[in-house]
Amino acid sequence: MTDAIVFLGIQGSGKGTQAKLLAENTGFIHINIGDLLRE
Repeated sequence: MTDAIVFLGIQGSGKGTQAKLLAENTGFIHINIGDLLRE
């Protein structure tokens, strides 16, 4: 089973910043859904 962590919050609340820090410190992969939807 694969673990997933989801950050929820209003625009500008720091979700992306926290996700990037978590990925850097744990080896998790950071997937930005907003960026994927814009492609």
